[in-house]
Amino acid sequence: MTDNAAGSIALRFKSAALVFLAAYVVVTVLAFGLYLLLATMLDVPLSAPFDIRTDRAYSVAEQLYPILNLGVWTAAAWVYFRRHSLPSAKQALVLGAHWLALALVLDLLYFVLIPNPLQVSAHAFYVEQSPWIYFTYLVVLSAPTAYRALSAHGR
Repeated sequence: MTDNAAGSIALRFKSAALVFLAAYVVVTVLAFGLYLLLATMLDVPLSAPFDIRTDRAYSVAEQLYPILNLGVWTAAAWVYFRRHSLPSAKQALVLGAHWLALALVLDLLYFVLIPNPLQVSAHAFYVEQSPWIYFTYLVVLSAPTAYRALSAHGR
């Protein structure tokens, strides 16, 4: 990401997308692992079909997902910005908006539209997970800004 003479922001799309994909996979694996851990601890049977509304382990896990996401996406911002000076607030926001757009598309595809063991209905994903899914999206958007704030504080 660089500033030109006019002060606009140039996002390194390939780097941003690669870091995004790595973070998306990491957070998805960790979130599923957290759910499995809680299901074991709460003695919740793992059965199909999966129902967000009635699964006790999931109702606990989803409340922890924004915190889990904050750690992963802030670390991803560090990976993206690590070779550069402290990003501007605008650069952090542009990266967060890019990642949010990618997350919205991938979540829709993977968790709602494409048949797989983790697929749920659009209502289950966007309504029944409320407000936690929206807190998670807010984290994806704001994690680069959180990284910037932490980096500025450490200097």
